[in-house]
Amino acid sequence: MAYKSLYRKYRPNSFEEVCGQDHIIKTLKNALNKDKISHAYLFTGARGTGKTTIAKIFAKNVNCLDIKDGEPCGKCEICLCGNTDEIQDIIEIDAASNNGVDEIRELKNKIKLVPTSCKYKVYIIDEVHMLSTGAFNALLKTLEEPPSHVIFILATTEPQKLPITIISRCQRFDFKKISIDEISKRLEYIAKEESIKIDKESIIEIAKLSDGALRDAIGLLEQASSFSGNEITIDDIYLVCGNISYKDMCYLTDCYLNREVENAIIKIEEIYLSGKDFSKIVETMLVIFRNMMISKTAKEYFNEKDIIIKDWIINTANKISEKDLVDTIEKVEILSREIRLSNYPRILFELLFLKRFELKQIEILKEKPILKEIEKKVVEEPGAKSEEETKKVNEEITNDYKTPLINNTISLANNNSKKEIQEVLQNLDKYIVNKRYKTAATILNDASVVAASEDHILLTYKYESMVKNNDKEIQKIISFFENILNKNYKLAAISEEEWKIKRPYYIDIKNKKGEIDLIEEIEIPCNNGGGMSKEEEFEDVIEAFGNDLIEMEV
Repeated sequence: MAYKSLYRKYRPNSFEEVCGQDHIIKTLKNALNKDKISHAYLFTGARGTGKTTIAKIFAKNVNCLDIKDGEPCGKCEICLCGNTDEIQDIIEIDAASNNGVDEIRELKNKIKLVPTSCKYKVYIIDEVHMLSTGAFNALLKTLEEPPSHVIFILATTEPQKLPITIISRCQRFDFKKISIDEISKRLEYIAKEESIKIDKESIIEIAKLSDGALRDAIGLLEQASSFSGNEITIDDIYLVCGNISYKDMCYLTDCYLNREVENAIIKIEEIYLSGKDFSKIVETMLVIFRNMMISKTAKEYFNEKDIIIKDWIINTANKISEKDLVDTIEKVEILSREIRLSNYPRILFELLFLKRFELKQIEILKEKPILKEIEKKVVEEPGAKSEEETKKVNEEITNDYKTPLINNTISLANNNSKKEIQEVLQNLDKYIVNKRYKTAATILNDASVVAASEDHILLTYKYESMVKNNDKEIQKIISFFENILNKNYKLAAISEEEWKIKRPYYIDIKNKKGEIDLIEEIEIPCNNGGGMSKEEEFEDVIEAFGNDLIEMEV
């Protein structure tokens, strides 16, 4: 005998065997008992929740030749049929492949014929939302007034796609997702019947991964059984479903919470090379953070739940605030939606950790004074350090100066200020030939303004070397803008590549909070006075007084 998939082999043949959907079964049994059979039913709900199965059982029961008190006799030729495929008067139609007007017209012609062996001709139209508009119109009149010997059962996972005129002519039943407990019990039964060795922990994990779809759960059990050779471990389940183990999941979560970005990137590369599904990993991470929140806010409810890593969740949740958890859940939820549509899910996942790390740097700047002592020494004791030490200090000051300034520029930014700066950058030619402004104007010729406010400017350059040139002459550049626009500015410059990384982070904060909090800024040390060099001053004087100038005292 040919092999039959487990979900087909263990498909229920009676209402008593159905897992879940008690409210629907009770209603249909009462209808049979009182002989109140409708001419059209609409079964809606997620995949794998029993819509087609219950439709077939109801089609058999309604045609039982000796039904009593709503229960089939179990002895007549209809009841003794193994499945509905053997009954000529129960017709199952796949609307996905028979969705045209011609197919529905052919159906309308056939329904006029009386049943051959049953009381009713039952048409089960699966995935009915796939019918074309013309097909729906052709079906509408027949669905409203079918012959007395015809029953329609329409099944769909997407009822919102059905015309309201179709829905209003049917009795609607909404199928709920099947609970983890009910799925687990059914899997235990199947595993016992098939001599599959599997522990309770693994069964529960399959039930969770199936997301309320019993058919998916049975399929995953079968797949894991084929992979492992009838002795299933929880690691086997992770391997076949494209997810990672809870050990790795906990490790990644710890990396995120502790801002260990390098360790996270190494683990993500390992996951990527093993071919795992990042969308499933993100979904699992979202569930973990959700469980952490529940463990903090609804302890009694959480303690009653059967959760594999419950102790770890409780211990980890104690190390993070509720506010941080809420913010994290929002970030991961947004990522779970974006990652399904992306061609580069690994990069999006890595970005989650990079943003967390960058947030740490900003928080550090908020919490303590930044290099005040170093700044003081550089300003007050310019000769106290070697050239190499001074260069190192200047680099540190530049980095700590920029981070809050970038944040505050974006927070305070407005279009009018940005346009004002853009206009200056578009007219640099006249300043490049001016001895007073040529250094600043030459550097700014390669700059683009990405944000500006009344007293802040954020510039980008294509290359990092250009950014360094800007930083080296930053006082001249600030002085340039102040002289041209008669305003006092604070200015920072970064590379275009760095802006691509930072921009999504600030957009995310803006979308969620509506505003970006300001951060305390530090003053950049004045290392060149912001004015002209001696050579530039000399040239400026010659231009003003002519070549007869013999000597200039300074």
